[in-house]
Amino acid sequence: EKGLKALRAHVLPSLSGEGELRLARSGEGVVAHLQTEVSQPAAAYEQLAAQVPEHFVGITFDVEGSVARFGDPAERMTHIDDKELVGPAAGFSQAHDLNEELAKAVAAAAAGKGKSILELYAGHGNFTVLLAAGTKGVVAVEHDADATEALRKNLRARGLKARVVAADAAEYPKTPLGGWDVVVLDPPRSGAKDVIGRLCSEKLPKRIIYVSCDTATLARDLSK
Repeated sequence: EKGLKALRAHVLPSLSGEGELRLARSGEGVVAHLQTEVSQPAAAYEQLAAQVPEHFVGITFDVEGSVARFGDPAERMTHIDDKELVGPAAGFSQAHDLNEELAKAVAAAAAGKGKSILELYAGHGNFTVLLAAGTKGVVAVEHDADATEALRKNLRARGLKARVVAADAAEYPKTPLGGWDVVVLDPPRSGAKDVIGRLCSEKLPKRIIYVSCDTATLARDLSK
């Protein structure tokens, strides 16, 4: 809250145009991610730099695709296994307190359903680290390069093995999805329309686990 007040008082007034501000946890601190498609004055960068480390562990400032970093803007949280789960700067994390129960539910739903698990939209490993602890046949697919790198680091930190593939979930794998015992999907708000189409046109896996953060796209996909 103090950091947000500082941004509103010292940084936001110096910005022009529209943009997006996101806050995330980083251990006991907070990181901020600002994004805009409008060029900004040098004073905005100076004001952001001044917020670290007093109010933030780190900040990213994405202006027209050019990213400036102040401090350490990686997202860090203690996961269900009591180990640190590191996410990329400006990545997506489950910030709510129910994430532990959600991760446990996904792992439990996948457990004992076979030896091969395909996880699509894997991110930096919120579910992967639990799935990989339960079986050696996990393939995790994520298209974002920073998230993929963080996922590999999180697996190595736990001594876990999974095949991590940097690819579009709508296109990978080329083989039929029905050949997998379990398919786990955790798509963005836009849903998994292309993947659902593939699932419905082939022999179904033994189990499909779909995690959604948008009821409208979930309803659309399930209607298939």
